[in-house]
Amino acid sequence: MSAPVLEPRSFPLTVGDKGRLVIPAEIRAAHGWSTGTAVIAVDAPGGVLLLTVEEALEHVRSLSKVSVDDFLAGRRAERVAEDQELVEWGALSSTPQQ
Repeated sequence: MSAPVLEPRSFPLTVGDKGRLVIPAEIRAAHGWSTGTAVIAVDAPGGVLLLTVEEALEHVRSLSKVSVDDFLAGRRAERVAEDQELVEWGALSSTPQQ
């Protein structure tokens, strides 16, 4: 579930006992956060962002230039080339390994 697109708004918060913050009901409702929703505080340039674990993972995945499938395909191709070098050196039989 991706975060809703909302107009930026400001809400005054006060750091309470033990560093606790109360997130206003309006923000929780707009983002679908309920009691027990895990959020991550990201110390970013310009401020602090609150993201759910799912939103944080989505963001990290969007930063990746290579998909996991593409990475694994590239690694498999490298392994085949490495195995071929070993075969040429006589260090490995020519039977492909899985």
